[in-house]
Amino acid sequence: TPLEAGKPPSEPLPEEDELVWDDGTANPEPCLDVWTTQFTPGESLAMLSGALGLLGGVYGLVWWWDTPSLCPYTPKQYPYNNLEKEFGGSTNPHWSQHINR
Repeated sequence: TPLEAGKPPSEPLPEEDELVWDDGTANPEPCLDVWTTQFTPGESLAMLSGALGLLGGVYGLVWWWDTPSLCPYTPKQYPYNNLEKEFGGSTNPHWSQHINR
C-alpha cells in the first residue's frame, strides 16, 4: 500500500473519532460535509430566491416569446364580429356574470 498502516489504538478512542476520516495522511477530513458553517440562513434564502427568480424569469420570457406555439390549433375566425351576438355577447343581460366568474 502507498501509506503505512497506522498503529492500533492503545487507549479508548474519543467519542468524536467516528466523525473524522483519518486515513493516515496529514489532512484528516470530516466524514460529514460541513455546509452549515458556510452560509447563514439569510444568505441561503437569498440564493434560493435568486435561483427561483432566475428560473421564473426564463420561463416567463419563453412563455412570452413563444405564445403561439402553446395553441395546438389555429383559432377559428367567424363572421359578424366573431358571432358575438349569436353566442350571447354583450346584449345578453347576464353577460357580465359569465365574464366575471
